Amino acid sequence: MGKKITYVYWGHLSAYGRLQKQLMTLTRNGFDITLINANSEQQTDKTIEFVENHKVKLELLPIKISRNKVHSFFRLISFWKRAYKDIQKTKPDFIVSYDTPPLMGCYMASKKLKAKLIYDSKELTVGRTKGIERLIYSFVERLSVNKCNTIIQAETNRLDYFKKRYNLPAEKFVLLESLPLKEDSRFKEKNVPAITKVIYLGYIMKGRSYVDVVTAFSQMGDNIQLDIVGGVASDDLLAELKKISKDKTNINFKPPVPFRQIPDLLRNYHIGLVFYEKINLNNFYCAPNKFYDYINNGLPVISYDFPGLVNLIENNKIGVCVKNISSTSMEKAIGEINSNNYYANLKNVQDKFIWENQEDNFIKIFQ
Repeated sequence: MGKKITYVYWGHLSAYGRLQKQLMTLTRNGFDITLINANSEQQTDKTIEFVENHKVKLELLPIKISRNKVHSFFRLISFWKRAYKDIQKTKPDFIVSYDTPPLMGCYMASKKLKAKLIYDSKELTVGRTKGIERLIYSFVERLSVNKCNTIIQAETNRLDYFKKRYNLPAEKFVLLESLPLKEDSRFKEKNVPAITKVIYLGYIMKGRSYVDVVTAFSQMGDNIQLDIVGGVASDDLLAELKKISKDKTNINFKPPVPFRQIPDLLRNYHIGLVFYEKINLNNFYCAPNKFYDYINNGLPVISYDFPGLVNLIENNKIGVCVKNISSTSMEKAIGEINSNNYYANLKNVQDKFIWENQEDNFIKIFQ
């Protein structure tokens, strides 16, 4: 058995395709993996199936979720203490804090055990939080990032921002983008359609322009269809969207699918949407999984004109970036994609944005 790695994270493994890909890569290369999971519920059958198939040891830390900020703060401290104790039991060579919530517990355990500390920042947590939550995570990062052996970032602009914010050397960082597996990239060049089927994939939540998108598509004809596919983080928002789209036959809402089933889902669509609002730096420097899922399965993308997305989309002519969302801007973007046959351009980026291309750099972190 190879070196021992303990991952700590908060949430459902089934919702983290990026984390699953890391675990798959490491176990396939002989590493001994323990997963410490803080969760408000028991694990889903899909999570149990995953850890059993990939020989990952799973330990559950039951956590009660509260919307009260004070209660949440004390539960976070409790999580740190419990993670600190449980990590020591695993006697790891490496400790990975997956996202910011586990970082303090992982930092304390790495000092105690003299184990190497890896921080997969995943997102700019300090850049997307406010108030007391922002102060807490800013303190945790300032205390620990200098002690991290490696910091993983998912997008190049986020990496540069993080490096400058904490005045850290470039060699401490590894860029690990949220790319799909090659086997989940089933590219087939699409023809220009008579009826354009558009998909917006992801959680229905605030900050992703769902109201603007549904309003725009509700004003368009039946030759342009929109399916919103994902879980629901805000029931009130979903109710508002259904009210806007009432009696509109070109707009549908569908439940989420596991990330390994996304290729089968996307074969039925022509264009994908990615709209993260510029409400914080994390969104502004976004690199969503869904973008890569779209292009590796033959779908041009329509998105806001944010730095990282403009570079990827317009430089490769695989979609259109817009400044705002309206029926006019959406019809114009769809028309540009269809009239210029951007579907054909997608074959030029196949095998460029896949997980396997960065596996070697990822594995080197643990060698």
